[in-house]
Amino acid sequence: MIVGDGEITPTLEGLTITGGDASDQRPQGASFWLSNGSGGGIYVSFSRPTIVSCVITDNVGHRGSGGYGGGLLAYETSSGMISGNTIASNTASTDSMLGQGGGLYVHLTGIPIQNNHVLSNTALAGEGAGFASGTGGGLYLYQYNGTVAGNTFQGNTASTRGSGGGGAVYIWSGAATLRDNLIQYNVAQTTLAGGRGGAGGGVLALAGWKLEANRILSNTASLHNEGSGGGVCLAGSSTDLVGNTIQGNVASEEAAGYGGGIYSSAWSDGSSLLVESNLVTGNWASVSGTGAGGGFYYDGGGVSQAPFTLRYNVLEGNHAPGEGGRGGGFYAYSAEDAVVDANTISGNTSAEGGGLYIRFSDPVTLTNNVIAGNSSSGLWAEGGTAGSPVVAALGNNTWVDNGDVAVRADVNSFLTLFNSIVVSHTDGLAAASGGIITASHTLFHGNDALTSGAASSGNEIEADPMFVS
Repeated sequence: MIVGDGEITPTLEGLTITGGDASDQRPQGASFWLSNGSGGGIYVSFSRPTIVSCVITDNVGHRGSGGYGGGLLAYETSSGMISGNTIASNTASTDSMLGQGGGLYVHLTGIPIQNNHVLSNTALAGEGAGFASGTGGGLYLYQYNGTVAGNTFQGNTASTRGSGGGGAVYIWSGAATLRDNLIQYNVAQTTLAGGRGGAGGGVLALAGWKLEANRILSNTASLHNEGSGGGVCLAGSSTDLVGNTIQGNVASEEAAGYGGGIYSSAWSDGSSLLVESNLVTGNWASVSGTGAGGGFYYDGGGVSQAPFTLRYNVLEGNHAPGEGGRGGGFYAYSAEDAVVDANTISGNTSAEGGGLYIRFSDPVTLTNNVIAGNSSSGLWAEGGTAGSPVVAALGNNTWVDNGDVAVRADVNSFLTLFNSIVVSHTDGLAAASGGIITASHTLFHGNDALTSGAASSGNEIEADPMFVS
């Protein structure tokens, strides 16, 4: 292995670094949680490293104990760059309880990470379960404030022997920007670990960050246990998810899954989330289990002042299977101040709320969306029997051919619908079990019934909307 420590400006270019083992290497002056096993191939700290065009392969952080950065560890580097390298088949830790950063572990720095190929690395390898945890199969970022751009993350694994998070990338804290990366075929958790699951098959982020213009394709959160966020799992404040393609991801292959494409939870008061101009398509909350949020699962956590905006996205052809499957396109739970505006939500499937399923959320504003061709319904709203209602305003939306019903209000749900188009359903609007829908100035066409149950409509128009294809 190569060690660079102190006020130096090392350059590593065009080298092949292989066979390193850092079981006895600990960063000088490092925080107490970084132990022996730091930087199997390269370890740099308190310096200004330039690491370019190297091959860093088959290195190990630690054999038998916690390991950090199987291929490379950068600790408190003041400047430099990590660019154009191939970082492949490295392991942060084997047969231990903790592994972080199979390919790279980057700590307390903003060093640019760009145009690298990060392939087939593992954060925690071995067999067994217990309370073992592997995070960041390709890359682990801790208090990182830089940009990760133009990289390829393929075939990385966070954990093969316990819970796993961030098959490709794990962000613990900081203000990272991930831009224009290919994140593909990564897995957060592969083992049957006694019910402990996987999160973020592609990316798991626990801090304020930006994910822009990435391709997040065919990642899996968990093969056998519950999984959350097949493509992306995120939480924290000031988080933006903008202009990405999130396609073909799976939250869980065999068990319950939440958020085939995206899973998000609001952890604290004042956190915010913007999801804008993304293509979210062909994702599965679960393959053979029960799923919720085939495209996107949002858990507001009941926290206050946590605005959430979903706008200008396409959520298409996503699936939340099983008899209890909910929210084929989008599932919102306990959301507060949620705005869903100008999205296309089409061709998604689930048993309830093929397009959208909204539960225990107040207030929700749903405007200017096209909700079409979903199965078995466009929107299903469900509140709680002892409080926790759904209160939503639905305006200027177009609802077309969503099977049994365009909009359904169930237990303790109060929906106001106005200036909308409702076409080709068994029931246009349906309310039951204590739900209420009040509609006005809505155009209906080709529905077997305009309303049913406790749904009412005033000033409606029955006419062909004359759609232009």
